[in-house]
Amino acid sequence: MTLLNHSEISHALSKHHDWRINDGALWRVFDFNTFAEAIQFVNQIGQFSEQVDHHPDIDIRFRQVSLSLTTKSAGGVTQLDLDWIERWTQGARDS
Repeated sequence: MTLLNHSEISHALSKHHDWRINDGALWRVFDFNTFAEAIQFVNQIGQFSEQVDHHPDIDIRFRQVSLSLTTKSAGGVTQLDLDWIERWTQGARDS
């Protein structure tokens, strides 16, 4: 899998404004009203990620969940990461 350059990533993220490039990864923070909601979200992320066979790094801090996406086997951001975001955004998270 080919690594994407900064320009390619920035262009792709232009329609996903909540995602950022952070330390060589695609990164986003989600805030919830309760810890239980944050855990429920993490479970949804886990199920979705298993379905698409691509897994983010997940950091849980009480009511805040951070996701960091890279293609570990390629050593950085690839189209797989952008595809994950696109599928999640298009509603795969609700299935």
